[in-house]
Amino acid sequence: MAIVAQAIFGISLQVTDEMTAGELLVGIGTLALALFTAWLAKRTSREVQLNEISLALTRESIEALDRPFVIATPNENYAALAFLEPGPVHPGMRFAYRLWNIGKGPAIVEHVSLKEGTGRELLIDSFERAISAPGVRDELNSLKEGIPGVGAQLSLQIHYRSAAGRTYTTVSRLLVVEDFNCICESFQRIDSAGAPPKRRRPPRDLSGALPT
Repeated sequence: MAIVAQAIFGISLQVTDEMTAGELLVGIGTLALALFTAWLAKRTSREVQLNEISLALTRESIEALDRPFVIATPNENYAALAFLEPGPVHPGMRFAYRLWNIGKGPAIVEHVSLKEGTGRELLIDSFERAISAPGVRDELNSLKEGIPGVGAQLSLQIHYRSAAGRTYTTVSRLLVVEDFNCICESFQRIDSAGAPPKRRRPPRDLSGALPT
């Protein structure tokens, strides 16, 4: 007669009439060792998962304390975000704006894009620049083509990364008004890690809120 003892973790012990007491003891010891090993492996796996979760939360907490937020505001020489016509010093058309880091940590701006509703890119921008927190940097970017007409809606996107390497994009909706100026309707920061976007409306009087 054979008796099969089924234990947890799918481990079993088969006992037969031919087994001696010594063999039975060895079998029971082997079964106990197998059960302990399986329990230890499961516990270790659980602890590894908890450690990974804890590490991810720690990284997120550090990032939250050092997260940049770069927006576009008027250049200190102009009252609004503005398109500039060709002049004696700069023969080409340009777009004047200020990069303002209102976040908690430094930012490395990788690229700035200004597009029309059709998706046509307007700016020539191809170099990185660092901005402290808080910090500003005035920009004069050349235009690829002509200045959009009054009433045109544009999308200004600032692509940047934090000191820890996480990437963000601030998207601003612009409206072209008279005198080649632009009104910024909103700021929206998008986290590459999938965090909910953060929205802010620009201050009513940007000129008085800007650092010098």
